[in-house]
Amino acid sequence: MDDLLIRGGLVLDGTGGPGREADVAVSGGRIVAIEPRSSRPARRTISAQGQVVAPGFIDIHTHSDFTLPLNPRAESKVRQGVTTEVVGNCGFSVAPALPGRADVLREYLASSAPWLSFHESTFAQYVAAFPATSVNVILQVGHHTLRLMTAGMDNRPLTDAERAKSRA
Repeated sequence: MDDLLIRGGLVLDGTGGPGREADVAVSGGRIVAIEPRSSRPARRTISAQGQVVAPGFIDIHTHSDFTLPLNPRAESKVRQGVTTEVVGNCGFSVAPALPGRADVLREYLASSAPWLSFHESTFAQYVAAFPATSVNVILQVGHHTLRLMTAGMDNRPLTDAERAKSRA
């Protein structure tokens, strides 16, 4: 017996193909069948008649790295069907904050995220310490954050040493 049967919705499978009316069976938190007019027994049945059933949506451009640490449940995204967020966009990320440079990053991002605390960390340390959230998170290193950590606000090309430091 399945845990859940979502019956009669217009299933959009994410492939770009046309939707089709079908039932979706779920067991153990995984989709186990998608079929028209399923006869599979389930503990719970939800009518999706007149509704769209789709896989989770990926929000490819967010700044939720500023808010997910404060609200890891991400209710506003989950209620919209978002299951994955890509953060570190527009060239900005909360890390790395290189030794002696955390204050520079704090000052630069203060108008966007005054509630965040900044401390020295590598990007790997930041990722390891990022809280568990209700959505999957793809953390990107912001190119502007890298530049800020190596050249500050100087309006000039990076030196070879600064480029090497950014890559590291």
